[in-house]
Amino acid sequence: MDIKNLPIVEIKNGILILQVVTAIVGSIYFAKYKHTILKYLLYLIWYVVINDTIAGYYSEHVCKYNAPFYNVFQLVSFTLYLLIFKDAVKSLQFKRIVSFFIVAYYVTFFINLLTSNFKEIYFSFSYVFGALFIISSIIMFYSEILNSDKIININKMLIFWVSIGLLVSFLPNIPFYIIRKYYIDSPTIHYIFITKYFLVFTNNILLISGFIWSNKEQKD
Repeated sequence: MDIKNLPIVEIKNGILILQVVTAIVGSIYFAKYKHTILKYLLYLIWYVVINDTIAGYYSEHVCKYNAPFYNVFQLVSFTLYLLIFKDAVKSLQFKRIVSFFIVAYYVTFFINLLTSNFKEIYFSFSYVFGALFIISSIIMFYSEILNSDKIININKMLIFWVSIGLLVSFLPNIPFYIIRKYYIDSPTIHYIFITKYFLVFTNNILLISGFIWSNKEQKD
């Protein structure tokens, strides 16, 4: 089957519906984590739903370029993810490293802002560095968990499911964002975008699982 003949619009709508389901499930189980920084994750998920809806309408009826919606989303989401893992790690040294990551990410975003068209181009440069910073923060978090008693019940921690979802999203996407501007006209680009939808699907399933199966988080 030619991948170009796949119902892309239906796939996008299906993903949007799944994101709504994820937001609803997160809202139902909000009491589990409402006293922690993870409460902002729910706001971010609802933001995803609203942002994707508006961006889709904008690209269809106003202008084909909807990059500004996703550039702003990148800045907001990457900042939140880094703050979540800064809160999660206990080592003062790790916290300082994540703080450095946040500042460094803002520098890369600012560089992208100066060198790329904000209205037409998604910021791949800052995405790659931001994703690497988040992955590094997750690794530091795991290193602490592996050396603590929490490892026994790690699957009952919401942040564990969040971290797995982020790794699933970022690890395959980093090489894609590195090469996408060089292969934008390549026939293989369609396969990569289909893979991205699969990654979004997997991330949402992991989040739903985390909301349902995780234990109630303690107050900060």
